[in-house]
Amino acid sequence: MLQVGSLSPVVTSSKREIDYSSVASNHTLAKLKPSNLECGPRVAECMDGTRRDIFARIDEWIADPEAPNILWIKGYPGIGKSAIASSLVDRLRLSKRLGSSFFFQRERSTVMTPNALWRVIAYDLSRQYSSIRRHLVAALETDETIINAVNIDKLFRQLIQEPLMAAKE
Repeated sequence: MLQVGSLSPVVTSSKREIDYSSVASNHTLAKLKPSNLECGPRVAECMDGTRRDIFARIDEWIADPEAPNILWIKGYPGIGKSAIASSLVDRLRLSKRLGSSFFFQRERSTVMTPNALWRVIAYDLSRQYSSIRRHLVAALETDETIINAVNIDKLFRQLIQEPLMAAKE
């Protein structure tokens, strides 16, 4: 760092110290994400300029704080639901508003379970929000068997609801 205004410039080196608590929490949180599970979109995004009416309605939903918390995209097979979802994920990612995403695949139903869904979402949120991260690390250090919970309601409460409520405080 060069200090301006002194008689002689002072140059200091800022060596990065390793924060071992951060390394430990990264290791703890890594247990959340199921190994060898790619849950991103497997379908191309919508072509530019298409589905403008649908995206206008989605944008209204995003902007409305009173709207339901879940966006439900429904339609016949092959109509483009996955392409719309892929486009939406990319748009939210680019605007830094994406918390997490998870695309179920019928052919991988044995590993793409509700348990995997909540674990991936918790992992993604913990990487973006330090308050959620602290709560999840503490919960996992107290009981690392949480991630193997069979009761999906309990898993949701411990990995999603409680960290979000704690972050809100």
